[in-house]
Amino acid sequence: MAPYNSLRALLLRTIRPRNPDSPDAWRERLLYIFLNLLIVVSVLTAISDFANSPTEGLLGSLGVLITVGVRIFAERAPRLAGWILVLAGTGYVRFVLGEIVLTSFNGGLTLGLLSLLGGVFAAPWMSIVVLIGATFGVFAYDLARVAVMLGMGGAVLIVTLLLQGALNRYFQNARELASANAELRKRETELETRVRERTAELERAVALARAQEARVEDVLRVVLPGKLIEELKSTRHILPRRYEDVAVMFCDIVNFTAYCDAHPPEEVMRHLQLLVEAFEDLVMQYDLQKIKTSGDTFMTTGGLFLPVSNPVMNCAQCGLDMVKLAPTLPPHWQVRVGIHSGPIIGGVVGTRQYLFDILGDTVNFAARIQETAQPGTVFLSKHAWQQIQPYALHEKIAKTELKGKGCVELYQLKRINLL
Repeated sequence: MAPYNSLRALLLRTIRPRNPDSPDAWRERLLYIFLNLLIVVSVLTAISDFANSPTEGLLGSLGVLITVGVRIFAERAPRLAGWILVLAGTGYVRFVLGEIVLTSFNGGLTLGLLSLLGGVFAAPWMSIVVLIGATFGVFAYDLARVAVMLGMGGAVLIVTLLLQGALNRYFQNARELASANAELRKRETELETRVRERTAELERAVALARAQEARVEDVLRVVLPGKLIEELKSTRHILPRRYEDVAVMFCDIVNFTAYCDAHPPEEVMRHLQLLVEAFEDLVMQYDLQKIKTSGDTFMTTGGLFLPVSNPVMNCAQCGLDMVKLAPTLPPHWQVRVGIHSGPIIGGVVGTRQYLFDILGDTVNFAARIQETAQPGTVFLSKHAWQQIQPYALHEKIAKTELKGKGCVELYQLKRINLL
């Protein structure tokens, strides 16, 4: 298979025009085909002529040299090579037909006709020259031979015109088809470019939209729990719900109002920010849910969205850590914590500045307990204390009057001893 491919590639190179995109490239290609064929025929003719006589063999060798030379010359000037073929072919045919040199004209006639045809296709309308050259000359012929020459020239003229017309139409159609294909490829390229550009624009728009959506979601996560964000995205609103057995914890800074009055706002906000961030870390550590910060009050829940085995226990541990942490941060505030548990209602009110809030008696009770607690302490309701009693070291407070609750039992949490 490899030798066949190599031979095929070699043959294709021998007929390749200088400019394949030229409208006359087909003429040049045909000229090379005729010349290649002419070389083969001239070689065979020379071999046959040598078999007849040395004189004929020398003339046949001259034909080989002429055809090879013309083939080499054709690569530089194909149109001039076509004229040379016409003149050589005309003379060769005349010699053969006139029996001036050769007594046998079979090979010579074939060689001459190939030369004529090759020249005619290389140089349009040369058939007229062929006709004149084949009919008139320096040698006198009888009427029969003149008729043969005229007939041969006319035949060459007719065949040439027919073939040229057919080939012209064929190659014109081929050029038009190639031009149409080129235009189609150009349009396809332009379309592909537009599609790529449009796709890139869409990808950028999608990326920008996703980035904006991510920023919006980040903002929502600051004010809303994760589960509610998913509900808001899918339904465009948040349904209010009743949540059972939720621990509610309030943490308040002692004497915060007096501190605000005595210090510049930048300092107040800087210290408050530091404390709230530390409290938020504690809330995450104990799997609690921060609800909001209202002034100096930090509200947290346990068991609201994140399932925990004992919500009051998590709030109590977090409250003890808050009480210990606050004095270690500037300006060394003290805090007080109140914890209660029970059912609550949760939801979002309004359509602007979203804020998830919790409502109900449990929330109010926890707020009242925090207001009663002493600085640096954690107070629990009786119901909340009962849920951690096995693990809690506590101090019972005398019955305390709470607004809207009357006298209630409260417990000060000292320490939690987990097994």
